[in-house]
Amino acid sequence: MDPFEVQFGDSNDSGQGVWSELSKRVVVNLSQSVFSIASFKVDVMLCACSGIVIRCEPLITTLLTSASLLRSSHDESRIEDDLTIRVRYKYQQYINGQLGDYDLDYNLLLVNIKTPPLPVARLGHQVQLESCSKVLAVGRIFNSRKLMATSGLVKDTISIFDEEEIPISTCKISKAGIGGPLIDVDGYFHGMNFYGVEETPFLPRSIIIKCLRSFGMFRDENKGGGGYTSSKTRSTNSNLDVSPSCGFFAKEFVDQMHDRLRSCNYPLPTTICAGMHLIHSFDEKFCKLDGSSGDFLDGLSGELATNLSQNVVSLALFNGKTRWFACSGILIEYDLHTSVLTSASLVRSSDDEDTIVDNLQIEVRLPNGQCVKGTLQYCNLQFNIAVVNNMAGIGGPLVDFSGNFIGMNIYDQEETPFLPRNDILECLRQFETRGWPVPKPYWSYPTIEEPEDPLTELSLLPMDLDSSSLQCYS
Repeated sequence: MDPFEVQFGDSNDSGQGVWSELSKRVVVNLSQSVFSIASFKVDVMLCACSGIVIRCEPLITTLLTSASLLRSSHDESRIEDDLTIRVRYKYQQYINGQLGDYDLDYNLLLVNIKTPPLPVARLGHQVQLESCSKVLAVGRIFNSRKLMATSGLVKDTISIFDEEEIPISTCKISKAGIGGPLIDVDGYFHGMNFYGVEETPFLPRSIIIKCLRSFGMFRDENKGGGGYTSSKTRSTNSNLDVSPSCGFFAKEFVDQMHDRLRSCNYPLPTTICAGMHLIHSFDEKFCKLDGSSGDFLDGLSGELATNLSQNVVSLALFNGKTRWFACSGILIEYDLHTSVLTSASLVRSSDDEDTIVDNLQIEVRLPNGQCVKGTLQYCNLQFNIAVVNNMAGIGGPLVDFSGNFIGMNIYDQEETPFLPRNDILECLRQFETRGWPVPKPYWSYPTIEEPEDPLTELSLLPMDLDSSSLQCYS
C-alpha cells in the first residue's frame, strides 16, 4: 500500500473519537486550514505530507510543512526545486503551489498558494505545553482528502538536530501526517509533526517562530527582518525576482497576483513583504470589538447554526470580469418570490452617492456554492437597502442567539450600526427613493510584528421579519 495514503487515528467524517472532544469552531477551522501537499515529477507522486495555513493575505496563502516534501534523495543538503507542487484539502480539485522559504536544518518548508480567506494557525499565543499534556496530531490524506487526527501525551525531549533537543508525543501518525500540526484540545497550535514508528517528534512552536523571523515573516521592534544566507535556507529558484518591490516571490506569481488584484478592483501594492495586508477590502474578516472571535457556533443550537448557514449569501457587482463591490445578504420571501435583502452600497455609484450604477452585472453566491445572476428589484438609497431577485459583513443580517432577525448591518469604522427590522419593513412596503460611504481599500505595510487576528466564524440562518409578509428562505 502507498505509505502516503495510510490513514491514522479518526477521520473527521465520522465525528467520533478525538473529534468529539473538540469544539465546533476548532473542527471547522481545522477542516479549512489543514491541507495535503504532494510533490510530483511529471505525473508521478514522489512524496505527500500535511501542512497548515500560517498566513492568509489577499491572494497569498502560506502553508507550513516539512522540507521532506522536496528534499533530494541523493543529497539531503539540498532540495529538488524543479518538482511540481500540488495542494489539496476538502475539495476534489487540487491547487498548484509555489515553493517559498525553507530551512533544511530544521526540516521546515513554506508553500505559497492562492485561496479565498481561510483560518490561520495562531503562533503568537501564550499557552505552554507541559509534560503529559494531552495533544492531537492532525493531517490530511492526498487522494482521499480525508482529515485525520489522533491523540496522545507530550513526553520527554530527544536529540535530533545537531544535538538540539525537541519534544515528542505519543501520537501515532502515518507518513501522510508528516508536516501536519500538533494542537491541544482547545485548538492552540504547538508544533509541526515529524515521523516516528512508535512516537512522534515535533518541531516546537518556538523554533518555528525563530525560522519565520529569519524569513522576515516575524519582526521584532527596532530590528530588521534579517535572514539566513546559508544554502540550506531560502529558495534558490532562478526564476525568483528578488528586487525590493517583490521580495522572494516568483515573478510569474507576482504577475498573477497583480492580475487578480486588478480583477477585484483593488489597488496594486508598492512592495510585497511579510505582514502586508489590504485595509477595507471586501475579503476582510470581522470579529468582536476586543479582537477575539469567541465560540459563536458553540453558543447556538445545532439546528439554529445549520439553518442560519443556509440563508446567508454573498453578492458582488461586476463590470465585465472586474469586481467593483461585494457584500452579504439574507434570503427572504417577499412578494411571493425568493429574493436577497442587502445593502444599497452594492449598487451605489462611487462618483455620485445619490445615484445607482447602471449596466453592471450582479452575481449571487448561494450557500451551496452555486453562483447565479441577480437582478436589482428594489433600491432605497435613503435607508441604504436593496432587494435583489432570483436566480463579507455589509448588508448581512444581525440576529440574536435565538435566531430572531434584528436588522441589517451597515459599515462604520469603529462600531456597526444597523437598520432595524421595522425600518426595513417600511422600506419594503414603500420603496421610495443618501447612504453611508464605504471607505476605499488601501495597503498597509507594518514595520513591527503585528498580532494575528483570530478568525471569526459566523454562519447565519432562517428568521422571520414579519410573519404576515416576510419569511426567510428555508
